[in-house]
Amino acid sequence: MDGKSVLISNPGIYNNEEAAFRNAIKQNPEAAANGNLYVVVNNPTVEVIPGLSEVGFYAFYDKLNEWMGGRLPLTNAEKTNAVLKLLAKETNTTINSNNHSRGSLTDKVSNAYLQNRLNATDIPIEKTKFLGPAANIAGQYKMLEKNGYIDPDGINSTLFLANNSTDFVGGLVGYNPVTAGQCIGSPLGSCYSHSSYNGAYELDDNLLDPFNNKYIDKNTQEPIRNPEFGKIKNTVEEPKSNANDRYDNPTLAQAVVIGADGNLIWLIGRAI
Repeated sequence: MDGKSVLISNPGIYNNEEAAFRNAIKQNPEAAANGNLYVVVNNPTVEVIPGLSEVGFYAFYDKLNEWMGGRLPLTNAEKTNAVLKLLAKETNTTINSNNHSRGSLTDKVSNAYLQNRLNATDIPIEKTKFLGPAANIAGQYKMLEKNGYIDPDGINSTLFLANNSTDFVGGLVGYNPVTAGQCIGSPLGSCYSHSSYNGAYELDDNLLDPFNNKYIDKNTQEPIRNPEFGKIKNTVEEPKSNANDRYDNPTLAQAVVIGADGNLIWLIGRAI
């Protein structure tokens, strides 16, 4: 760490190394382009019965340690997060974090461990983003408050949440509100998948090359449609065009704040 800023990405369940990096880039395109993206690989466990070890034990253990405030032994991924956060404090490097699905437990448990077992606070966490999180957002908000970090501009740590209305993990496991799209036909309708949260502020309806030229299908001679744009258009709403001749992403993570009544709300103002 170099005293500037890094983004730590914690992947969801069943993400091998390739999937972890692929999703991290999709969820954080700017950090990936700037070369300051750290991905904490949390490889799937070997399973005799598919789903039993990864979901029945590993994820449940992480959830239990969330409830226990990080007082149980940490997983390797949680240890890595704790070490990176302490190193960031030591080197005056600010942290932004991206945490998808089970990765939200990885981040939250590491924070709880630092506070409850090491009594470590003032970790330089600028922004934390939860996407379809298995962890509960309210407890994370309270821990960031307790951490007490304030940047040179007087801004404390900011927490963001993206959770669509059909996300089983973010809704039922994490017990979080909907902030990233009321899906067509909710609650039983289809939506973009749990692994398809997109962190781009703007979207293009067609695939573009590095020089912003449209890719053309050699068979039809038509522009190749952007599947990420289509997922949102077909399952949530059609993104609206902006002054840049691009489209605003209506499924971006929303900032979580405290309302006038002292309750947590998200940026657009619905109570959590």
